[in-house]
Amino acid sequence: MQNHCLARAISDAAMNLCRNMLLYKAQEVRFIGRFDASSKICHVCDYRKDDLKLSDRHWTCAQCGASLDRDVNAAKNVLRWATSEVKPVDCSKSRAKQELNSMTKVS
Repeated sequence: MQNHCLARAISDAAMNLCRNMLLYKAQEVRFIGRFDASSKICHVCDYRKDDLKLSDRHWTCAQCGASLDRDVNAAKNVLRWATSEVKPVDCSKSRAKQELNSMTKVS
């Protein structure tokens, strides 16, 4: 990992190996896309705040009035998506997003 030219490739290979082991051994594996807006969606009412900047650490939901911390809200959304049949809101129709969704495996 100290070789800056190969560090990214090595870490990507290690993560891919870990992912493949999980897919092989686990009964159920759920993936959340890299670009899913987990911090922009209210975990209480599913309202999506599109104009949320990265510098906004706290925000108030315009629909239900919940006061949300960006990181805690994202963690609650990820937990909710991982433990139930609720799917993340489709953020975009980009090709990368569609590829990530096609890689999702739920057995």
